[in-house]
Amino acid sequence: MPTAPVLPESIRLQFIRSRQILPLGIEDSCVAVAVVDPFDDEPCEALAYLTGRNVSMLLISADDFARTVAILYGERGQSGQDRFDPRVEEANEADVQRLRDIANEAPFIRLVNQIIADAVEAKSSDIHIEPESTA
Repeated sequence: MPTAPVLPESIRLQFIRSRQILPLGIEDSCVAVAVVDPFDDEPCEALAYLTGRNVSMLLISADDFARTVAILYGERGQSGQDRFDPRVEEANEADVQRLRDIANEAPFIRLVNQIIADAVEAKSSDIHIEPESTA
């Protein structure tokens, strides 16, 4: 583990905590990072773009990640926050599903879903919607 934050001027603590990616070190053309979720490529791609270097991943447990971030960045972090802002925390699967359910209940969404279902049932190849005057 690093003894000091790596690239603290470029990589914000908020990004590190929310995406659970910890920069470990820099070599000529490569940044080594520890990740909690090795299947989430987006943070590594963002770091590669930000730094202009290749990114190599190592796996870290969530507990080790939290402990190391607390040691490296302290309790208050770079932005002066006492704790990690819960508004920035990534949504869990239950939150995402609840939002999908709410979106599916909206009247316009129901109307579009019904139009598409009717078109599929009628074996239509196209759907055309033309505006009409309601006056």
